[in-house]
Amino acid sequence: MAVLCSCDTGGGNLGRPSCYETFKVAKKLIFVEYYKPDGTVNGIQLSTLTGGVLDQTYLDARVKDVNPRTRWYPTPELKNVVNERADDITETFEDTTSNFIQEGARTFEGMALKGDPAFVGKMKQWRCLTSGVFVIDKNGNLRGSFKRAGYLDPIKLQDDSLSASLMTATDTTGEKTRIRYTVDSLEDDADLRMIETSSITADIKGVSGLVDVTGTASNIATTGFDVQLNTPYGGITSPIPAEGMALADFEANEISPTPGAVAITSVTESATVPGFYTFVFTVAQTTGDVIRISNPAVGPLSKSFDLNYFDVTIP
Repeated sequence: MAVLCSCDTGGGNLGRPSCYETFKVAKKLIFVEYYKPDGTVNGIQLSTLTGGVLDQTYLDARVKDVNPRTRWYPTPELKNVVNERADDITETFEDTTSNFIQEGARTFEGMALKGDPAFVGKMKQWRCLTSGVFVIDKNGNLRGSFKRAGYLDPIKLQDDSLSASLMTATDTTGEKTRIRYTVDSLEDDADLRMIETSSITADIKGVSGLVDVTGTASNIATTGFDVQLNTPYGGITSPIPAEGMALADFEANEISPTPGAVAITSVTESATVPGFYTFVFTVAQTTGDVIRISNPAVGPLSKSFDLNYFDVTIP
C-alpha cells in the first residue's frame, strides 16, 4: 500500500528484483458495484482462493452469481486501449520554480468490437452506480487495488464518469462500442497490485458476462404455460433466442394471493422453435394465482443467462 513521505524512515528503497512480471496492455474489464449490500467493498478476499489460486470455480461463482449486487460483469475484448494519467497539477512561481499540488486524473478508453445499441444501453446503466473495475491484461494478469490487508479490491471509478457510445460503421471500419471512464481521484497508482497469471487457472482471458433474457407467457393453463425466451440482441422482429435452458435454470413462486414456492415438473424446449419452452406445474394451480418465474435462488447460475423475471396469471 502507498506510503507517504516519512521523516522517520527516509526515502523508499529503489532496488528491484531481477525478474518479475509486469502488467501489460488491458484487454478486458470486469465491472462490479464497488460496495456490497452490507457496505463493504466488493473485493477479492485472498484467503478464499484455494491455495492462493483463482480457479474456474471461483470465477464462475463471481460471474454467474445470482445476486446482481455482488456479481462480476466482464466486457468483451477491448481494442485501441488508452489508459493514462494526465500531467500532475503544479503551482509555478515567478522565479520559475514549481510546487506539486496533486496528480492528474487517470482516464481509460477502449473499443469493443461488434458494437450494438443494446450493449451500449447495458453499459450506460453503470453510469448511475458507484462502481469499480478489475482489469485483465493480454497475458491474463488480473489487476486491482491493494488498500485493505487480505483483499484485492476493484479500482474505484469517479461517479458519473462512465461514457459508452456507438461508433457506427464506415466503408473501411466496423461498428464498435467506445467505453470511457475516469478513475476516482482518491485511487493511488502505488496501490495497484495484480494476481499473476501463474496464480490463475481459470479461463480469465476468455471469460464472458451473462446475457439478459426476457419472456412473455402464452397458452396459460392451470397445469402450465408456454414462453418464448429471447435476448435483447438481433433484429427487432428476429431477436436471438435463449437456447439450451432447462428445469434447473428456473424457479417458480406464487406472489399472489398466497405467496409460496411452486413446484415445476418439467421445462422442455421446442425441437422446432429455438427458445420456445413449455413449463408443466407439478400440481395444478388455482385461477387468479400469480406465479413469478425467475432465476433459481441458489447459484451460481448454470448457464450464461440472466433471466428477467416474468409473471404468469392463471386463468
